[in-house]
Amino acid sequence: MVKEIKAGILKRNWSDILIIFIFLILPFVFFKDSTNLNSVILGMRDSEQVFLPYHYLKMDLLKNFELPFWNNYIFSGFPLFSSPSAAILYPITLILGLLFPAALSFNISVLIHYSLAGIFLYLFLREYKLNRIACFTAGLIFMFSGSMITHRDHITMLYTMIWFPLILLFLEKYRRSKRIEFIFLSSIFYSFSFFAGNPQMFLYGSMVVLLYIIFYSFIYNGIQKYFLFSLTIFLFLFLLISIQLIPIYILTKNSIREVSSYTFFSDFSFNPKLLPVLIFPFIFGTGSQVIQSVPKYFGPWNSAEMLIYFGISTIPLLIFSFFRKNKHKFLWIFILCLSFILVFGRYNPLYKILYYIPLINKFRISTRHWFEFGLAFSILAGFGFDHFINLNTRKSKKSIISIIVFLSTVITGFFIFYLTVNNGLKDRLLNFLIGNADKIKYFLQNLKITSYSIYVPLVIITFTIILFVVALFKKNKVIYIFLVLLIFFDLFFFGHFLDKNRDNSYISSNLEDSEILGFLEDEEIPFRVLPISYEIPGYKLYANTNIYYGIDITDGHDPMQLEDYGIITGIRSDPGWGIDWKKLLRNNNIIAMLNTKYIIIPNTDEQSEIMDDLRKSTYINKGVVLDHMNYENCEFINSRLLLDESEVILSGERDKLKSYKVPIQVDDNKDYLISLYISIDENVNGAVHFDFYGTNYDRAEQEFYLDPEDMERSYKKITNVIDAGLVPDDEEVYFRIFTYSGGECRIKDLEIYEVDIVDYDNYKAIYGDENIMILENQNFMPRFYFVKDIQEVSDLKQAEEILWEDDIIWCDQRFDPRDTALVEEADFSRREFDNVNIEASIIDYKNNNVVLEVESKNEAFMVFSDNYYTGWKSYIDGKETKIYKTNGILKGVLIPEGLHKIEFSYSPPYFKLVSVISLSSFILLVAGIIFLVMRRKKMDKTKILK
Repeated sequence: MVKEIKAGILKRNWSDILIIFIFLILPFVFFKDSTNLNSVILGMRDSEQVFLPYHYLKMDLLKNFELPFWNNYIFSGFPLFSSPSAAILYPITLILGLLFPAALSFNISVLIHYSLAGIFLYLFLREYKLNRIACFTAGLIFMFSGSMITHRDHITMLYTMIWFPLILLFLEKYRRSKRIEFIFLSSIFYSFSFFAGNPQMFLYGSMVVLLYIIFYSFIYNGIQKYFLFSLTIFLFLFLLISIQLIPIYILTKNSIREVSSYTFFSDFSFNPKLLPVLIFPFIFGTGSQVIQSVPKYFGPWNSAEMLIYFGISTIPLLIFSFFRKNKHKFLWIFILCLSFILVFGRYNPLYKILYYIPLINKFRISTRHWFEFGLAFSILAGFGFDHFINLNTRKSKKSIISIIVFLSTVITGFFIFYLTVNNGLKDRLLNFLIGNADKIKYFLQNLKITSYSIYVPLVIITFTIILFVVALFKKNKVIYIFLVLLIFFDLFFFGHFLDKNRDNSYISSNLEDSEILGFLEDEEIPFRVLPISYEIPGYKLYANTNIYYGIDITDGHDPMQLEDYGIITGIRSDPGWGIDWKKLLRNNNIIAMLNTKYIIIPNTDEQSEIMDDLRKSTYINKGVVLDHMNYENCEFINSRLLLDESEVILSGERDKLKSYKVPIQVDDNKDYLISLYISIDENVNGAVHFDFYGTNYDRAEQEFYLDPEDMERSYKKITNVIDAGLVPDDEEVYFRIFTYSGGECRIKDLEIYEVDIVDYDNYKAIYGDENIMILENQNFMPRFYFVKDIQEVSDLKQAEEILWEDDIIWCDQRFDPRDTALVEEADFSRREFDNVNIEASIIDYKNNNVVLEVESKNEAFMVFSDNYYTGWKSYIDGKETKIYKTNGILKGVLIPEGLHKIEFSYSPPYFKLVSVISLSSFILLVAGIIFLVMRRKKMDKTKILK
């Protein structure tokens, strides 16, 4: 009898099995290159540059029996396990990574997750006893619309979002059955969403879960019991994820995300001008590829965050849901409306309230609230389709007519707009919508009826109207199937063409095969590369892709980059950070101390100019020309001197000359260093000029100026050099400061010196072509080095000031990291060391563990050029010793005289404790589920036998 019952269950559920099978096939039909998974990467941007390299590294370490704790390859060392973007503990990618090569396993995971999105939402709505076609359609909409499609390039968002329908499914099962095993199951899959690697989408999804629990606690009986038991999901979740939650929390406290401004928080807000994309998704251009004559996206911000589409043919189903009589819809209507308001970000006056809510204020990009909107939209569309199917033709006529009128209004509205942009209101309307002249040209080109961005939506609307006109007279499965096919085509027209895929051949490239980079294979000691220009034929050193080739780099990409590292180096986790690369290279202190041997930079026709720009200059003081403020014989125009003669103030109306000048003695072709402090108020709107000036001596070569953005409200030190050139005989020369700007400018501590210039050529060009130059750092310092002097610093700021010495400094004040280390909390008395006659050899160098042998005749201080971070420990001959924070971001160790074994070891903070908590919680929950299911089966079997 038990076998007969099982056979009956299978027979009743064959339709569900078939639909699940269809969901598994659909991504292969929907996406390009889905049959070519071995040679492409299904995605670009973050998927290609962040997650996939992390995935490659994670699986490589695990296959070599090394735990994925630390990442040697980026940012001079980075806590890999603590980075959410690495998704270290995500079960699906772990399993697939063990079975397939990295790129292939990534592509399979992308397709599987789209299938799971549809399957999970389908199963969730089946719990409400909706029609299978309605549930299938809702799953189809969820998996191929909204954030699910626009964020395919942010793959951890997809991984995170798909689990929430399943989490809600088991909460709903618990609500209906009061079986506690469903709370356990929901908690486990909830942890999967966290481990998937996108805290922002996890937080937004958690808001939906909380609203779901609150809603059902108040509309059904037994409020207190259901509410309390349902809330245990958050307790179980905390226990399950503590293994990674604690390391992520510690990284957050040390990252660039610890403190964020409201400007950062409200970045990428959805501009109301973009609302037409909900009907005509490509009206402002496509994603990363051109479709027919439609240009790439030219609207605000970027396509990944601003383009959004849930279908046109799906809107009637949403409208039908409003007419359905049940309590469930009200929750999803509320979430739909709330998330719609939130996506507008700074354009919504209430949005600033969210900035003061902890956790939420850590994340920018309000458009990501389209996730909750898309989830609610899909569920309501399922409710609406079910309502449409169950209504008889007579009762549904009013709703159908309303939908036909709505869609007809959309078409009419478009043609009215189309005619408007071709009459007298054209300029005013286009300037309001677009503004930029070039973008207006693209917009007008895109607005033609023959444009793909226009005629396809109009065709879809037309076919939708035709289907519902037919439904006025007769409804049957044929109509429903045609509607499902139309919805698939509708979503396909957007999602299939939105973004390109990447060729993945560069992942398997070998360095020894490269004519450009092959020499790196010959290096015998650890070194780093700074890739400012990253496109090398057959290779990429962009963001984190250097990991494929085993090259350590000084920069990298991770949204949780360490704040201290960014402050000291000036490197930010953004591929566009290179705006200051010349300043960084010119300084050389930081480049050298970070073990950077090679720098890859963009090439130009003038290589000599590049090398000149990177030359470091210091100065020898040949004598004082002007000491502080010498007010004797000085002249003021619309300026004044403070009573204590400490400051000169230039102030007055705009376009009126304000100046201070003082006579000085200068000689032909001598160099003069000008040093001063300057501050401005908010009304300064023009440049402040500094020059050597005389009646017959007034040339541009003897002048420099500062724009408002070069100055600050507080005093800022300014230093510059002027070459006097040829000075006319008997010419009275003045040093002059003048401006025509409005506002107030204050100058103090003005000094002028005659100087000799000493240049340092810190780099040698070893390769150059039409695209790149490779420079070798002439001051390269090894990964482990020994210093002669210790200079104690109180904090990071003091270290930064010393390392980022002014572009213009005195020779005798130059800081040399080869000789001196800046150490915080230097609790040892010795400050000078003998750094010669020290032998150090690397015995073993792995990501989490480094072993050296050091022999020194005297006590020595060793600097390990790797990021200082909580969790690292150091041992000398097996005995733990203190690691000193050195040069702001590196590790330093005091080593006694003699021969010693030095070991550095890394483990995430509190890892042993939290891993025990998480693993034991998982085991207990699984054991609880098995026990409860087996007990219920035994009880059911007893009932059957009776």
